[in-house]
Amino acid sequence: MKNPRPLTLWHTALLLAMAAAIASWHLRDRDRLRTEPTKNELADALGGAAGPSVTSGPLKYWRRADGGDVAATVTTLAPPAIKGYVDQISALIAVNRAGKITSVVILDQRETPAYFDRLLSSGLPDRFASRDPAEAAKIDTITSATVSSRALISDVSTTADALAASAFGLPRRLPSPPCLTAALSDWRLWCLWAGLGVALVSRLSRLGRRPRPAARVLVVALIGFLALAPYTLAHTFQLFRFDFPSTHNLIFLSLLFFVLGSTLVSGPVWCAHACPFGALQELTALAPVKKWRVSPGLMNWARELRWLTLAVTTVTAFAFGIGAAGDLEPFYYLFGHGAPSAGWALVALALFFSLFVRRFWCRFFCPTGLCLILLSSHRRWWKPAGRGLDDSGIDRPDQELEELKE
Repeated sequence: MKNPRPLTLWHTALLLAMAAAIASWHLRDRDRLRTEPTKNELADALGGAAGPSVTSGPLKYWRRADGGDVAATVTTLAPPAIKGYVDQISALIAVNRAGKITSVVILDQRETPAYFDRLLSSGLPDRFASRDPAEAAKIDTITSATVSSRALISDVSTTADALAASAFGLPRRLPSPPCLTAALSDWRLWCLWAGLGVALVSRLSRLGRRPRPAARVLVVALIGFLALAPYTLAHTFQLFRFDFPSTHNLIFLSLLFFVLGSTLVSGPVWCAHACPFGALQELTALAPVKKWRVSPGLMNWARELRWLTLAVTTVTAFAFGIGAAGDLEPFYYLFGHGAPSAGWALVALALFFSLFVRRFWCRFFCPTGLCLILLSSHRRWWKPAGRGLDDSGIDRPDQELEELKE
């Protein structure tokens, strides 16, 4: 185990640039969730010009200026606050006198871009039409955007129920939403916990730096393809934005607890034993093809590429407001059940080069891995963190990796 390399002037400059970009995002008038509809949006939802807003208890809603049989409100104006992966989804909903939902229009959201795009492309907002709140609550979630779709379904159905009761005096059809119970009943959460358990057993056992292929396969299957829960740069950016998950988002909370806690205690355990894409690269490297050796000099260049990747994505996301910059990782697409062609090309290239270079993406480009290496900087004084970094193999040339195995 080696002590952390001292930061060069170049690395310090990159850190300062990233810090400045994040600070500028917080200091400027950053985008907040829009919770008030425009006059035109209200007119479309109500079928005519809206009258003044009406407040009934905690609920604020609108009706047409001439009365009418439709009322509208926004999910963020009606308790309880039901968060998706990041925050509430602000949706304008309209309900008629019979208690049926007539329209759902997304006003604003701060969910992970790729996942929310899948939610929209599935046509979920249109599936609420002509359903009462009880029927709306039974709409199936979107597999590749489970947390966001479940939040939207729950928020729309409970808001519609409250709106129908307040505006038209209809009886409530839904009980208080059992958010925590629903979260615990999600089989994906149990797959994630099982995969993290496999990773912990692999780390704590004497398998040490060479987990068996069976453990790798289980991690890929459980955390990657079943739970669809790799820890990505998008999650780190959410933390930088102070967009903390709700207490009912147990998948994200479990990831955070494991990734941050295990890294502080024992180095980047996530990279070494739990990352499904890292495990997939290790399995790919088992193919009987001639390997390319990563020399110390090449490893130094690889470290600089990681720094550059992290700096470019951070500045792009925070200084220029391009949220999709946080999606620049192959496992974001591979374990999301759907990606643009550029995303699949990135996956294919990373796995192809992993045939010849052990953990190619991790060692040359992965910004998430670099974040966890930086979080392990206390390894100078806390030796288990250094051993955890050695286990991962993401910051060593081949010669040093071979020496560690001996």
